[in-house]
Amino acid sequence: MRPEHYLNYGYTPTCQAALERLAVLFSPQGLRDDGHGVIRLFDPCAGDGAALAYLADAIAAKGATVETYGVEIEEGRAAAAGDRLNSVIHGDFRRTAVSHRSMSLAISNPPYDNTGGEQSQEKTIIRRTLPYLVDGGVIALVIPERLLAWAERKLKFNWLALFTTEDPNSPNQYVLVGQTAEEHYPLPEVGSANPITLHSTRITSKNMIFRVSWLTEEERADALANTPLSLLYQDAFAKRQKVIHPLRPGHRAAYLAGYAATLHLPQGYLRV
Repeated sequence: MRPEHYLNYGYTPTCQAALERLAVLFSPQGLRDDGHGVIRLFDPCAGDGAALAYLADAIAAKGATVETYGVEIEEGRAAAAGDRLNSVIHGDFRRTAVSHRSMSLAISNPPYDNTGGEQSQEKTIIRRTLPYLVDGGVIALVIPERLLAWAERKLKFNWLALFTTEDPNSPNQYVLVGQTAEEHYPLPEVGSANPITLHSTRITSKNMIFRVSWLTEEERADALANTPLSLLYQDAFAKRQKVIHPLRPGHRAAYLAGYAATLHLPQGYLRV
């Protein structure tokens, strides 16, 4: 990773030329007869949201209803993404909860990290994205050349497109696109780009999970300090009641959990 990238949390915008080449590949299908099928797009490292918004506009122009979801760790870029995308979480992607099989397409341009081996940040982000794809879901990876062999060996995809980003600032950067499969497929030739079908998701917006999964101690303290909590069960403490059977540790835990409060956070709901 270049020194300036450390200052930006490893952020490098996706090259516009690569986005334009990607946009022409995707054809939305599998929409419901009532016209309400949704093509959901996801970016775990959304930056300012421009890349995902560009693809969303291109796919919507082909007749699809599109929803966009992004996660961004840097506050300023997250705010900018919030103006472009339907749902944005400001935070670390590794601390989010997302409905499985809810996304039609994920684009991943993760921070480059050649340390940590299989547990490196870039590989972790890519692997964590995979369960969120629908059956036949599509992933578009914007990755350095050194990760191509890893993707071919470790990820079960039918790889349909492989080309360079044409980004002069990242000469060894590639775009690799494929659909989920039951086995490992070999990579296509560099420069190939086959048409790719995007399938709608069956999960409705009402049932969609997209939120922070846990808070740091500082975030928890801030949420408690700034969220009005209703004492919904204060009357229950006004009376003392006879305990028929001595409370065991499990009973006490269940009792305390039952009287927990619910905080309404910008990223969703969290019980504390």
